Amino acid sequence: MEMGQNQERRRNKATIVDVAKKAGVAISTVSHVLNHTAPISEETQKRVQQAILDLDYTPNMLARNLRQKYSNVIGVIVPDIENEFYANVSSGIFRRADLEQDTVFLVDSGYSLEKEKMQVESLVKRQVDGLIFLGGSKDEELIDWAHKQNVAVVLGDRRYRNYCSVESDNFKAMRDLVLWVYGLGFRKIGYVSESLDMTNLQDRYNGLREGFHQCSLAMDEQWILNDSWLKLEKVDAAKSLMNQMVRRIKAENMPEIFLTSSDMIAIGIMVAWIQNGYRVPEDISVVGFDDIRLVQYYNPPVTTIRQQCRKMGESCYQMLRGVLQGQILDQHIVLETELICRQSVRLSYKT
Repeated sequence: MEMGQNQERRRNKATIVDVAKKAGVAISTVSHVLNHTAPISEETQKRVQQAILDLDYTPNMLARNLRQKYSNVIGVIVPDIENEFYANVSSGIFRRADLEQDTVFLVDSGYSLEKEKMQVESLVKRQVDGLIFLGGSKDEELIDWAHKQNVAVVLGDRRYRNYCSVESDNFKAMRDLVLWVYGLGFRKIGYVSESLDMTNLQDRYNGLREGFHQCSLAMDEQWILNDSWLKLEKVDAAKSLMNQMVRRIKAENMPEIFLTSSDMIAIGIMVAWIQNGYRVPEDISVVGFDDIRLVQYYNPPVTTIRQQCRKMGESCYQMLRGVLQGQILDQHIVLETELICRQSVRLSYKT
């Protein structure tokens, strides 16, 4: 019976949010009381301390927030380390961690929800100081679970609730891209993306829709494609989708330009059209997203949206350290993107 009660208490372990709610104060106030990082009135301190006692709240991670001791180990979860975007973001994390002499455990979930759960549980058991989730699955319960273990959490290339996050301005990037190609004379605009199950991809799609709205363009659904297969096999999946489109749609009804959610999808589209006898950009124009190294050497070099990958990684690491030190509790950084104009878009297009 006693063992069952202990298990029940562990399942219902109080969090800093519970303490703040019971004491009637902000989470930051509880953090300051625990870490002695800001002057707090005696009355408020007593309320917080009483709430801690009532709830039997104990910051774990070896109570390092109370003793200001750290393991100097962080975990980073990526969905696909072979994806150059995530490799570059991770590089930014490693660069900052090396300067602080921190150790980084990097794990690759391969877009597998089950694998990601196992990896996060393993990292928590290793008593890492904190976790950085880069992109990945939309398992918000897993993020909540990690947080409830009193592990600091920062999100990169995604956002959820009030968790600290760093991401690109995906909405503005895609909206402005639509306005740009419209200004060049394009009216028949297609879009190819992975399935819209992450905030970054949702933002790009919503930016696309806003761009169409501002240009008074109707979205032709047969030109708007998204598929979960594109996450794992971007080039081959994009080629397959384009080959199906070529067989299904008459040449006069084809899009004039394809915008995409990644550079590898853009390359797959270009390969398919070229193999079907079309010229890029004379017959069809294509725009990528990310600006991985390969696209500047492709033939023709690919016009794309450049993200600040390494800065995103560095910002994620610095934010995580700020959370651990009680200096950051609710911060969201949005990084600007840049249009990189190369030869995959016909600049003198006329309708």
